[in-house]
Amino acid sequence: MKDTHDGVGRSRDGWSHPERTLGMTVIGDYIVSEGVTRVLDNLQHAGVRAVACSPTVSTPAAEGKGTFAPPDDAGSSPRRFDRPLFGRHALWLTTAPSYHPDPRHYAGCAYGPAGVSPLTREHGELIGRFIDEALSRGMKVYLQVAAACPPALRDEDRPRLPDGRVPPGRLADTASLASDAVRNYNRAWARDLVDHYPQVTGFRIDWPEYPCYTIGEAFQDFGPHVARWASAHGHLFDTSR
Repeated sequence: MKDTHDGVGRSRDGWSHPERTLGMTVIGDYIVSEGVTRVLDNLQHAGVRAVACSPTVSTPAAEGKGTFAPPDDAGSSPRRFDRPLFGRHALWLTTAPSYHPDPRHYAGCAYGPAGVSPLTREHGELIGRFIDEALSRGMKVYLQVAAACPPALRDEDRPRLPDGRVPPGRLADTASLASDAVRNYNRAWARDLVDHYPQVTGFRIDWPEYPCYTIGEAFQDFGPHVARWASAHGHLFDTSR
């Protein structure tokens, strides 16, 4: 397929079209596994102009320790990586932030920052190097962050079914997007990340919705956080349950 754009946003048919940018997400695991330069060389060769990476680093863990990758997904589990990670197509990983959080940002928040580990000290600087080198190659760089996944999520901040229960068998343990505690944490986290990575182009929000993997998850969120939000915005919450 040939590109019909002349590079300034106007196609040969005479109509103006928005410029298209090829973007890709690269999890920090691959940056640790393959190295900054190799990953960016491959992205550049593929024509990538924007890249998102997570502010985390991971290394292989013992069987049954940490988290399994790739994670479960509805209807297609267990999955395998097409591109090997640390030489394997599926493995257990231990993960840590790529930076040292500033606890001052989280003062007054119900949730604190994720805890650092020796991984942060050993590999964390790779994410900053990746961001700087990608920018130097003319790429836009975004930090990919979860919309509603604070550390040690409290039960009172989980979404609820109309009868008040937490949906059973949730595949993704995300929080209620209407929770003030979660929103306050997100503000603190964003400030923390901008302090550590002020050079980034912006944020790419992962799961800015309720992941609907099961039938029960199709009927959320009807908890008290949403009830307060609905009342404040003039919605008839009780008649929607």
